[in-house]
Amino acid sequence: MVDERERIDSDVAPILQRELELAGTLVGSVAVVPFGDRSELARLLTRLQTLDVPFLDGGPSWTAAAVFQWMRQEGLVEGSINGIFWSNPGSSELRKI
Repeated sequence: MVDERERIDSDVAPILQRELELAGTLVGSVAVVPFGDRSELARLLTRLQTLDVPFLDGGPSWTAAAVFQWMRQEGLVEGSINGIFWSNPGSSELRKI
């Protein structure tokens, strides 16, 4: 039996891939999203947020989750996102940010 999360993921995957292709450029499984200014970036991040895309949270550089949090403090985006954090290879955790 397929669990509900797997079913939802398989239903959303083609839509998400199409949205990411429209929003920017897919490089393997990573979306590289070009933007012109902060308001355009806010629109793109909000669209990814509505698609429930997990934002990388943690690592050596300024992550997508950190950018979203900063933009939220600036009043450019609102609400929460799912952050994904890897503690070691094969072990990740999703959390609301």
